[in-house]
Amino acid sequence: MSNTKNSSLIKTRIDGVTTFRLICVDIYLSIIFDEWALYIANRYNTTKTYCHAVSNWINYLLEVKLLHGELTPIILTNAINSYESFLVFSNESDNTLSATIAKRLKRKKTLSGASINIHFAAINNFLEESEKYRTQSLQLLENGYVSDIDISKYNIINLGSRKINNNEKNKIKENSWLYGCIAGGATKLKKTGIKTKSSSACIMYSDDYGGDEKAFPFDKAVQLINEAKTSRDKALFAFLAAGGPRISEALMILIDDIDFKNKKIYIIPPDTRKDILKDFISENELDCLSTKGRESIETYLIRPFDLLFWKYLDEYLNSEYQRHVKHRFLFQKKDGMPLINSYRYILETFQKLSVKITNFKYGLHSMRHMYGYYLKNWCPTANGFGFTLSEVQLFMGHAEIKSTKRYARDDSFKLIAELSYANTLTDQGNHPNIIKAKIQTLQEEILKLQDKIKHD
Repeated sequence: MSNTKNSSLIKTRIDGVTTFRLICVDIYLSIIFDEWALYIANRYNTTKTYCHAVSNWINYLLEVKLLHGELTPIILTNAINSYESFLVFSNESDNTLSATIAKRLKRKKTLSGASINIHFAAINNFLEESEKYRTQSLQLLENGYVSDIDISKYNIINLGSRKINNNEKNKIKENSWLYGCIAGGATKLKKTGIKTKSSSACIMYSDDYGGDEKAFPFDKAVQLINEAKTSRDKALFAFLAAGGPRISEALMILIDDIDFKNKKIYIIPPDTRKDILKDFISENELDCLSTKGRESIETYLIRPFDLLFWKYLDEYLNSEYQRHVKHRFLFQKKDGMPLINSYRYILETFQKLSVKITNFKYGLHSMRHMYGYYLKNWCPTANGFGFTLSEVQLFMGHAEIKSTKRYARDDSFKLIAELSYANTLTDQGNHPNIIKAKIQTLQEEILKLQDKIKHD
């Protein structure tokens, strides 16, 4: 259970799915939250992150309501506009409302721009799905398919097993700021959205080991892989580092997707093998995975992680992999079942190792960030270090280069080093003006093309 001043978040399981329930004074809000949380749990791997983000937002708004005694549209709008400052600066915010609420909630933690993006994505999703839920409920009510809302199954208030009548239902709605928000202003909120001004930086200020809050430190990745307890986990983490796939892509790999002779691994789009995946993944999950398809099925593995992957893959196949099973998934549980539905276990295992090695809790996606960062900045190439953004886009399989930019960020250290080198050349008189600089650049390009023609 996660408790805040105005609400509690309870972890539970419904029909075999791990989800969360909200307990607070606003009954209608609790019902809406529970429906939304179960919707998220059945479709995404972000249930815990999204539920905590929305729960914190609700706690903030309920405290605003306590401060003012009510939550009018004007107060609500002001609270929403102040929320980012509340998250970023906490009680040191220049915004009076943000600072006041932070002090009342005794909040000291601050968030980065990247974390705020996640928080706001969760909140926008909650608002949007809440409006859909309200609209669908009204349509069912109008067409006579449902009568009064039976909220006894939520065990939020002690109403026994009876249904609430219209008068009680209206009382609940009257006391719910969320109902008023959705019924009266959700369309406007949904169109405008709650947008963060603290966007993610395109420049990476890496630590001594080549990492930051997004990218796992490159120089620490080998240690993390080697310290995993099983050959399976070592092989899985080595593949994440070597090829930069999404964890969902890695867990969906079949033994048939590996070319052992040429040492290649292929990631097949999930929508082309639904007949195989349908027994292990829900239709909604498959649809979500299909929207994140790669432009190419081939993966491009980098050293030294590729060598580790093939080494630990061999160990895994010879010691832990169970061949007499009714599926072809590469990564299995101990009982032989596919690992594909054990995302949470793999994440927690990775996080524990990351804390042990770096003193920072990294997620599995940090390996994909590390992959893009390394390729863009420090991977040895024919022209020095680092591939172009377009080349990294091909390696990562992105359809659009804007997606690649989130991973292949320029290292500030490298930029400073390159600028220092340019200043030195200028001091030596090599680039006295722009015209001569352009001429030299064009001459270098001509030499490259001439050299290419010779080799062709």
